[in-house]
Amino acid sequence: MTDKMELMGIPFLIAIICLVYGIRLIITRDSSSIRSKDSPVPKDDRQYSLYAGILMIVFALSSVGAAFLLLISREAAIIEMAVSVVGILIAYNLIGKKYGMK
Repeated sequence: MTDKMELMGIPFLIAIICLVYGIRLIITRDSSSIRSKDSPVPKDDRQYSLYAGILMIVFALSSVGAAFLLLISREAAIIEMAVSVVGILIAYNLIGKKYGMK
């Protein structure tokens, strides 16, 4: 049990970082922090930042879910994180297409 509790720290750390960053994106609506310096500005920077922030918060919640799944099964937690990463990547791609670069 102690080993599983120690492993829960990593997903919780990821969740805290993603949560803070997602809230920052939603509040500031500035996508320059998630884009490279030489990439063009999105068509609708405010909406792009809003939905990117929401995705960060969803990923934080899925990371917390993986932390609790670690209590049950490591394999279940790994599968849950893999599925959530694939889902987030697909959603981020859709956001990029809708509000993407000019």
